[in-house]
Amino acid sequence: MLFGSETDITESFVEKDPVENGITVYANDSAYYRELIEQLKSERLLEASDAEFIDNTYVEIKNTKELHRVDKTQ
Repeated sequence: MLFGSETDITESFVEKDPVENGITVYANDSAYYRELIEQLKSERLLEASDAEFIDNTYVEIKNTKELHRVDKTQ
């Protein structure tokens, strides 16, 4: 025992709910991706026709040469 009379045993502690909900400025994932795509379009990193939201759960994105180059699975 290096630091006096204390034991070297640590009491266990189990958190019942260990995952906290994150803080976000977006209402949901769809809102985040809509803003992201609009930002990419405004910076001309995506063409206006490269991405289109069909509804709040579905977006179509063209496989441009830039995206294809990033895709390492092909």
